[in-house]
Amino acid sequence: CCFLFCFFFFKQKTAYEIKECDWSSDVCSSDLVTDIIPFNNSKPENVLETAAIAEIFSEHSIAKAILDRADEAGIKPPEPESFEITMGRGVVARHRGQTILVGTTKLMEGKKIAIAGKHLEILNDLENKGATVLMVARDNKLTGMIAVRDVVKKDLSEEIATLTSQGIKRIAMLSGDNRVVSEAVAGSLGIKEVASGLLPEEKVSYIKQMKKRSEEHTSELQSHSFISY
Repeated sequence: CCFLFCFFFFKQKTAYEIKECDWSSDVCSSDLVTDIIPFNNSKPENVLETAAIAEIFSEHSIAKAILDRADEAGIKPPEPESFEITMGRGVVARHRGQTILVGTTKLMEGKKIAIAGKHLEILNDLENKGATVLMVARDNKLTGMIAVRDVVKKDLSEEIATLTSQGIKRIAMLSGDNRVVSEAVAGSLGIKEVASGLLPEEKVSYIKQMKKRSEEHTSELQSHSFISY
């Protein structure tokens, strides 16, 4: 899910002071699981249950989507013995002595999980259609993938238009998701500037860089809005 927050740079003598405005809004009303694709003789319900076990302690909106889908399917995932978030890549959990991985291809590669070319083709096809795709592995074997799509709030375009009318000159989306997904969400909101595939610390660096550039141009008032996605 996305969260929109904005910053104003006010001229103070020869420098600019950054202040956060009071307006904020969730960009997406929810995430929805759209596809569950099993690999290596797994079944869709097995892939979903495995992912739900790993995500049960996560507070991420995608984790909620997976758990909601599991609940709809009548799956009650047991709690894992351990749970760890790998920032920007996914989660790692232990259940019944086996390691469960749910996340990006980078997470899988880092854990030496082999991804066949045919599986990458499926992943690329889903991403090109605007989905966020999570790979699911258990006991050092890829068991499937889960595709999730964002549902953007219906009234957000009007809220962004209000920001623009209040003098926000530049709106940018900073996303941890892939380029296609980020641009699809941004396009639906009329946002032209998108930086995708960013880790949380890279989003912070992006905003600091924008602040620095504004401080270097003190001849006019600067106002920006950033979407962290």
